[in-house]
Amino acid sequence: MNIKGTNAHEIPDGLMPTVDWIVTDVCFISLEKALSVPLSPARRGAVLAELIKPQFEVVRSHIGKGGIVRNQEAKTMSGDRIEASHGI
Repeated sequence: MNIKGTNAHEIPDGLMPTVDWIVTDVCFISLEKALSVPLSPARRGAVLAELIKPQFEVVRSHIGKGGIVRNQEAKTMSGDRIEASHGI
């Protein structure tokens, strides 16, 4: 099911079928905030392919000129935090 351009928080309960895969690329929001609704129809053991954009996941002090996160440790920690928050 393609729900491109849909605000995940506006998806009605029961609309999504049970899925084995979820692929996501969200814009201008943390995955930590955006994924709670789309993950709800996932089967146990489902695969999540996500594009992590560090500039929306790290604390402001780690964001450099032009919105670039150069600190590798901060990037790694943001990915680890997203995985932990969604039980991946």
